[in-house]
Amino acid sequence: MGIVEDLKNTKKGKLPYKRRLDKDNLKSLLEESPPGIRKPAKFAERPIVDDKENEEKKDEEKKEINDKKSSKDGARKEAVTVSVGTPDYCKSRLAICNYDKNLDIIARESCLAKQQEFVEHDRHLLENAEKKLKFMEHQTQLNIAQQILQIEQQNLSKAQEIDRHHQELKEHHLKRKQHQESQVQEAEKTKQRLRAEAKRREEELQQHLQSIQKALTELTALDGKVQAMTSSFKFQQHLTEPTKKSISLIHTLTENCEKIVQHCKQTKAVTSENHQKIRDIIERAQNAYEFWKDGYDAASRAGEAEAAAAAEAAAAAEAAAAAAAEAAAKEKIKAGPPFASSTPITVASPSLQNAASHGVMVSTAAAATGTEKVELPCVDIKAFLEYTRLQEKLKSVEAKIQSLSATPQSKKLKFDFQKAVNIPINAISPVSGAHLRDKLHKLSSLLSGQPVDVGNKRISIRDHPDAQLFCLSLIAKMIVKKGEEQVSSKHDTAFAIAMVTVGLWSEHPDLGELLLGHFYNMCPYILPCYIPREEGQSSQEFFKACGYKYENGEVEKQDQYLKRMSGIMRLYAAIIVSTPPRGSRHPHPHGLEKAWTWLSRILNIDPIPDVTATMIFDLLQVTGHALCREYRKQFQKLLHILVKEFLPKLKNIASSGGSGPVSRLEIFLESSLKQHGNISPPEGLLPSSFWTS
Repeated sequence: MGIVEDLKNTKKGKLPYKRRLDKDNLKSLLEESPPGIRKPAKFAERPIVDDKENEEKKDEEKKEINDKKSSKDGARKEAVTVSVGTPDYCKSRLAICNYDKNLDIIARESCLAKQQEFVEHDRHLLENAEKKLKFMEHQTQLNIAQQILQIEQQNLSKAQEIDRHHQELKEHHLKRKQHQESQVQEAEKTKQRLRAEAKRREEELQQHLQSIQKALTELTALDGKVQAMTSSFKFQQHLTEPTKKSISLIHTLTENCEKIVQHCKQTKAVTSENHQKIRDIIERAQNAYEFWKDGYDAASRAGEAEAAAAAEAAAAAEAAAAAAAEAAAKEKIKAGPPFASSTPITVASPSLQNAASHGVMVSTAAAATGTEKVELPCVDIKAFLEYTRLQEKLKSVEAKIQSLSATPQSKKLKFDFQKAVNIPINAISPVSGAHLRDKLHKLSSLLSGQPVDVGNKRISIRDHPDAQLFCLSLIAKMIVKKGEEQVSSKHDTAFAIAMVTVGLWSEHPDLGELLLGHFYNMCPYILPCYIPREEGQSSQEFFKACGYKYENGEVEKQDQYLKRMSGIMRLYAAIIVSTPPRGSRHPHPHGLEKAWTWLSRILNIDPIPDVTATMIFDLLQVTGHALCREYRKQFQKLLHILVKEFLPKLKNIASSGGSGPVSRLEIFLESSLKQHGNISPPEGLLPSSFWTS
């Protein structure tokens, strides 16, 4: 309302406005207007006209006035006093004032009405807004309630769904549990059934093995009997050629039977074909034995007849016959088991004087004295023959590979071959199966004639006719040297070297004989063989033959010697229990039966201080677990023999202060027997699955 009042109080607000002025209105206005009205100078003298035609001119004049007003505003302001000459001047002025008052009243009433209208409109708007707000609040509450209801219904349905799903899971878990329990029960039954089946098969296998072993034992006894009777037969010249061939046939059949038995032990299976072969061998051996017996009896009769005829000869012929018999006896002694004479050895016990028909003997009395000789067995006869053959082979190989040192060119080639062998062997370690396969592949490729990289060169054993033999000999030397230098200090490193060795030996059988030759040369106890001291042999020559080393003219200490021999023996034993690579086309070239053979041989010869106990301990600690698993009760019997019969021999030859190796072996054997022959696997043993790691 204040704005309206202010507008009314302005000059323009006080003026009456008409869009068009006719003559009547103009006159009335002029009559009502107060005196002293001001008019512009140009209109002061102009008469009032009422011609309508002049209206357009007035409008044009107004436009001109408005256009010029801005530039001539100050100059054109002149107060013009119009003198009204009419008598109604005061009346007109009063009328104008009344009219203004009326207009003011009308305006106030209009403003009040408009104000009231605005107030009513505001009130109406406010009421509508409140109604809308209440309605919206009500709708919002309804929507919220509806949403809450929907959410509650959804939660309820979800809870019901969760309960239903939970119930289904419980039922499923219950069924699964029942199913698993039934599977476990079935698996347990299957396991028990498989155990029973395995036990039955194992018992059957043991029975079959015992039966074929018994047959082999009988056949071996038969062969030994034939060989012994033939070798001691006085009338050899009367044996016919077929009779002699029957002896060879019996021996060949025995070897074939032994191969079949060893194959059955390795494969742990005795087939009907094996049984049939052994039966055929036994039958053929029996027939050959009967044929030989007939020939033997015939030769005996012929010999006895000849002897009877000779007895009737003259006394002179009798003397000549006696001389001939003495010569024949000497020849027979020369052809018998080899003897190694030595300086006198003090006999520790009368039991050492027992005969050893299968071993090489060492004489304990000097030949110059007339005293009775006591012979001590120092090596198995078969082992001695093998040892002699391999040493001769090593000598021939060493002589043959000298061709690689003949010329400067061949010397360079020899040096390259040495690098090709030394680098892979020195890098062998139990890092992973892939690492071992890589070293095996490099060495095998070299021996197979494939080109190999050495530095910036590519060499092959085809470059020299004796290169393969040189590489084989060098590999064998390096492997044995690893046992002496590396395995002796860190026992668990033997198995990585052994696995690579078995892999090479399987693919290249020629390596095996050279390897065994170097083993026997550096450690004769692997044979086993105790080198006897010959007559006239110096101490240095004797100790070197036994494997001792000399430095500055002094022999190495006993503990250092035993440590080196122990490392070599442990590497040899690790080769026995290590497995060839998976996929190898060849069986193990030097399997577990060699450990059994070694133990059998060591029991049949008399021990020497410290060395024998150390070698037995090392072999059993490495191969004992596998021997127990393979031979079971027989192995327990062997341990029992070691404790009851062989251990007292070791104690008898020990020094008065006791022997550390003997005590260690005794504790080890007693602990093993308490566990029914079970021996823990050696530390560092690599399983067959290591090849694939």
